[in-house]
This record gives sequence, structure tokens and C-alpha cells, in this order.
Amino acid sequence: MHEQNTDTGTDSETFILGDGVGLSNNFTLFVSDDTGSPAIRYNGSLKVWQYSNDGDNFANFGAADGTYLPLAGGTMTGDIVFADTQTFSASKITGTLGLGQGGTGLSDGDLSSGDLLYYSSGDSFSRIPLGSVGQVLTITSGGIPAWRSSTAISPHDILSVHHSDTIPGVIQPGDLIIAVDDSGETKWSRLAAGKQWPISSNERWGTHLEFRQCFNSA
Repeated sequence: MHEQNTDTGTDSETFILGDGVGLSNNFTLFVSDDTGSPAIRYNGSLKVWQYSNDGDNFANFGAADGTYLPLAGGTMTGDIVFADTQTFSASKITGTLGLGQGGTGLSDGDLSSGDLLYYSSGDSFSRIPLGSVGQVLTITSGGIPAWRSSTAISPHDILSVHHSDTIPGVIQPGDLIIAVDDSGETKWSRLAAGKQWPISSNERWGTHLEFRQCFNSA
């Protein structure tokens, strides 16, 4: 390379690094002669252009054939837009994908066997750990699902105060369960077993039934 010019510009359209030197060498341009200066370099062994922010660690601009962009180390900023027809191998995708990228926002270490996922806010699902035997899935006052112990219902009579649609009573052998009118509401009640009489409608009670002795008119 020739001695550095003292002027600030040139009208030459071509500038050759390593004139007469084979392409197997590295050709580097530094921004300054200070230690740790940024630089760009053509790596002759890899046949790629590279850049460096400190003059020592270089990353590739692109591959030799220009068909892909190799990335090694560092952190990428900005977006890469892929064609709609682009496909990806699952083995090539690492990290945790948020909801906006079609993922859950959760990693394998965040989940356990039997978990249920639901959305609350942000860019990830929330999880509900597996409940216990006998628990039921309910909705809390905050509007999110949660496992809760079910309320145990003790055994009780069919015509007990536990049923709002019945007239409380004690069932006896031979009783029939019939629907009756109770102050304008239809409720279940017991029709006590009668003598050896048939069941007929009681005109005084409208549609109510009763055991009644029948007499022949003959």
C-alpha cells in the first residue's frame, strides 16, 4: 500500500489493496490507527467481506456465493422479512416464541405435566398447575380460571329442604311422587298410599290426584 496521501480526496474511481498479491490473503481497511479501531476486511481464506467494531473480532457481511447470510455470535437488531413460502426446520428455531410469533411465551422449564394454559395479558400465556383429585375448574372473581375443591353434598331425602321445587315431606312405603300446585308454583309432593281404591282426579284441587273410593251407579 502506498504512503498515506496528505490531501482529503481523490478523483480516482479505482483503488487496489494488495496490488499483485493473491486473493488468499486478508485485505483490511481501518478507520483510524488507534487501538481498537473499526475496520472492514476481505477475508481471502473464507472469500467473504467482514466487518469489525474493534479491529480484532470480525463478522461476515455475507457468504461467498451470496445465497445466504451466515450469522455467528453477536446480537442481531432489526427485522428480517422472509417470503411467505419460506419454511423452517424445527431444529433451527431456538429460544421462546411469544404470542405474536405463534408461540406461547413459555419455555419447557416453565411447564409441568398436567398444566392448563390461559391468556390474561402480555405476550405469553399463563399456566394453571394440575389440580387435585376431586377439584373442579372454576372462574375466580378476577375472571381467571382456577382449581377449587368441590362442595360436598351430603345424602338427603328427595322431598327435603335441599330442593327448592319440592314440598318437604317424609316418603312412606307405597307413596307416589306427583306434581302439585303450591301457591301458584308447581312443585313435587307425595301422594300417600290409599286403600284398595283407584286413583282419580279431585275436582276441588283441579288436576291433583287422590285415592278415592268409586261407587257404581247401577
